[in-house]
Amino acid sequence: NRDHLPYYKFTGPAVLDKAINSLLGLIEGVCIDGVVNQAEIHFMRAWLLENAALTRSHPFSELVPVVERALADGVLADDERRDIVWLCERLRSEAYVDTVTADMQRLHAIVAAITADQDISRAELLGLSDWLAQHPHLKTCWPYEEIGSVITAVLADGKIDSDEHLLL
Repeated sequence: NRDHLPYYKFTGPAVLDKAINSLLGLIEGVCIDGVVNQAEIHFMRAWLLENAALTRSHPFSELVPVVERALADGVLADDERRDIVWLCERLRSEAYVDTVTADMQRLHAIVAAITADQDISRAELLGLSDWLAQHPHLKTCWPYEEIGSVITAVLADGKIDSDEHLLL
């Protein structure tokens, strides 16, 4: 929005950090079940398009080419994933958002990535459950507890029926 441009200088660094945290979450989410399909690759490409305006800003000028190369062949190999995560970890800052905010941004992106292909698997739910368990500092933040409760309820019978899939 052009009306916001004069204020970008005040919010730009936080916007960059949020985009990096979101990319970390997307990577975690699409890889959470060990399988990255074309819908998930497309979802990651959508992240590139959504953040295209940041491409000339540091650190995006370093990050975007790495992501573009990784997605160019339609496959996200383990070494490419590790390279992107390593770079994101080096480029993100806690100067504009605290750890809780950064991890909530990642959680939102993980959930979005898991649902990107409209098919939520047991492996993805188990991976998300593990991620939640590794981030207990988020317990007091919505939607952490709600997501955990839904996962527990859905996995209780060992299968994901159509109503549970819709709920997820």
